Amino acid sequence: MPEPGWRHWGDRIVAVSHEVTLAQGRAELEANRAERARLDRRANPTVGLRALSERGGDETALGVFFSVPLGTGARRAVAAEVAGQAMAAEADADAVRIEVQRHARALAARAETQVAAWTLAKEGLDAQRQETARLEQGRGLGGVALAPLLAARRREREAAMAEVESRAAAYGATARLLLDAHAFWINDDGHSGEGHDAPAAP
Repeated sequence: MPEPGWRHWGDRIVAVSHEVTLAQGRAELEANRAERARLDRRANPTVGLRALSERGGDETALGVFFSVPLGTGARRAVAAEVAGQAMAAEADADAVRIEVQRHARALAARAETQVAAWTLAKEGLDAQRQETARLEQGRGLGGVALAPLLAARRREREAAMAEVESRAAAYGATARLLLDAHAFWINDDGHSGEGHDAPAAP
């Protein structure tokens, strides 16, 4: 079992997921656009001062102007549309996060199950080896027939094959979990390496 545990690496998959990051980034961008559109629903009035000078400065004039942009209805419609897009983007981000969480939990559960199965297979192999050793000792003392010993050796070979297959499945499932959690990377020289917090192999 990798340290600090299966749940940690499942949670980390969600934390480092590119899909979640991109979806959340899109949602935040749409939220910012919606906020800007909301603030622009009422156009800001403009107050200004103008000065005129003619005939070499013999005639001067000062003027004050005040303008209020029209079209507030269109601005409200745009704000409502952008707000809807922001809500949709947030819903998409939530859906992506839920899907990544489901995937991460499935990977963690599969790795945990495979490692537990490997542990049982290894214990079964150890027990079968002990049984074979006892029968071989008994055979040497003349108290065990050949047939039971051959049967025990066959069971030991089968148990050894099952242990190898179970170990391969456990390593594969654990490696997939750690890989999706970005516990490994490719070095500049092209060789794979472990992250600073990557666990030792099970």
